[in-house]
Amino acid sequence: MLPAASAALALCLVVSLAAGCSIEESSPSTTPVPAPPTVFVTASGPAIDSVPPTTGVPSESSTPAVPAGTEAPPITNPPPDPLALLTAAFDAIAGGYHFATVATVNDVVAVTADGDRVGEGTRVNVTTGGSTVSYAITLEGTWVLADGSWSELDQPAPAVDPVGALRSPTSIVVSSYGAGPTVLTGTYPASVLSLAGDGPVEVALEFDGTTLRSITYASTQNGALATVRADVSPLVDATPVTLPVV
Repeated sequence: MLPAASAALALCLVVSLAAGCSIEESSPSTTPVPAPPTVFVTASGPAIDSVPPTTGVPSESSTPAVPAGTEAPPITNPPPDPLALLTAAFDAIAGGYHFATVATVNDVVAVTADGDRVGEGTRVNVTTGGSTVSYAITLEGTWVLADGSWSELDQPAPAVDPVGALRSPTSIVVSSYGAGPTVLTGTYPASVLSLAGDGPVEVALEFDGTTLRSITYASTQNGALATVRADVSPLVDATPVTLPVV
């Protein structure tokens, strides 16, 4: 059986993407998530030559032809508005979503979490050290299922909605867009991610079109590099989250 204290720590290690409680052993410095360089694109489209009307017999167009074998320059679309994309994507999953989170420490998997956020509640299975513990989290409290029995944790329910926490970045830019996924890089206070300290943390948010697909960030905890990635997808279990009756 995983003790309640260890269970709470396991939930904490998911670092707000599954449960959002604070780790305050030391004030960490943060390591930005590597992201492609910011793309700056001129928003003006291709120029269109205007040919004035003529009288009499039409003459051949004076617009120079593209030499044979030469490709016309590509039309470059402007980048999306990052804040508008972020807001629209979060609004689309406000009613619920599935998340699969992996937290690594020095490139070694420390915690995994797989669950559903439904309305104001979350059900999630957290695995650490080979043991899996199930949680039911609502505004009323947090319950843990271990060895076949439920027990209530004697601490306030943590923040469990990473979408709500990431709606208001300090700044956000388009890091990559075009043929592949669109990647936004947002800067947030460490406290938004339930990390100790006040330093900024860079979060990479990946989109498929306007659909949020993943959230990734890194920080240094007690001298060790910790990386958290949450993949977001449609709900697996859309039934409301209720606290167990014992």
